[in-house]
Amino acid sequence: MLQQNLRLALQRLSVTLIHQATHELFAQVARLPSEERRFLAEIIWETVDADLPAQWENDATIAAEVERRFEAFKAGRENGLSHDEVFAAAKALAA
Repeated sequence: MLQQNLRLALQRLSVTLIHQATHELFAQVARLPSEERRFLAEIIWETVDADLPAQWENDATIAAEVERRFEAFKAGRENGLSHDEVFAAAKALAA
């Protein structure tokens, strides 16, 4: 159920949030040599990293959140997604 809801939400997001220009840009980037794609990915990640809340700058805060989520998963309060499901969802967003 959660996985189905995630897929539907990702499909809606891809339709509403990813504009045609983004698709075109991705297509252009996908044709670049791998070294250039890695370079662009690093630059993009730096901008994402800069947008993270200040609370995430503390490794102890991150570790506590990871532990909380893992305990919730073990207790059955949260469902996890497989590697394939995560990457399929990411590809759907980029399509």
